[in-house]
Amino acid sequence: MEELFQSLPLKNLKSDVVTWTSRLGAYPIKKLNTRCLEIFEEMIGAGCYPDVETAKVLLGACSSDDQTEQVSTVIRTMHKDVRTVLPI
Repeated sequence: MEELFQSLPLKNLKSDVVTWTSRLGAYPIKKLNTRCLEIFEEMIGAGCYPDVETAKVLLGACSSDDQTEQVSTVIRTMHKDVRTVLPI
């Protein structure tokens, strides 16, 4: 997955929220939930803002490891800093 993501600029393609969310979604499947959170930070740093689907992937990754603090951080970041509106 990483190789595919890294090759996008070589093909004159730009990563968007769908690309980033797909990348994020690969890690919980492999039980690499911490990496999922790291990629979320990269996503924000790259200026790509999450949507509701991104929130579902992140919250699923955090809750599967019972990482309640990380879930709270993700929600605060998405709501306050990124201004993503989540249907709660």
